[in-house]
Amino acid sequence: MTNQEAIEKYADLVHYIALNRTSQPSDADDVFQEVFFRYIQKSPKFKDDEHGKAWFIRVTINVCNSMFRQVQKQMKNEQEIETAEDVPSDTDFAAELEQKESLTALLNRLKPRYREVLLLRFDCGYPIKVIAKLTGENEGTIKTLLMRGKKQLKKLMTKGDDMHE
Repeated sequence: MTNQEAIEKYADLVHYIALNRTSQPSDADDVFQEVFFRYIQKSPKFKDDEHGKAWFIRVTINVCNSMFRQVQKQMKNEQEIETAEDVPSDTDFAAELEQKESLTALLNRLKPRYREVLLLRFDCGYPIKVIAKLTGENEGTIKTLLMRGKKQLKKLMTKGDDMHE
């Protein structure tokens, strides 16, 4: 079967599946192109029409799933970048804490889990790896707890400014 014959024979099937599995027609067009690019690149030989149909269905579904994972990963990365921008750096954060009310008073307003990792990090000066070993948590968990704890402390400090005015 030539490439043109395959495109004519399976184009409607591939496009139908792609439209049903993607959110936008432009994404379906991208899937369509990728499926036929893979067909041309691999030049598979089919035993019969059913084998060819099954190949095109499977490849179309795989390309759609791959596209979905890429979009999810990109959205997650964008959220992490936004979150990281909202959190002050360690040095800026430590300097601000010294200017505000005492660390103990602020930390006592937090949940014990956040308080613990913040004390170990800023009061004792332990690196994240050591804090993870001390608490029995993963390093990623410690980073998340530090980020959320710093964010909550920042909110508490700004609320405190509003109350003094």
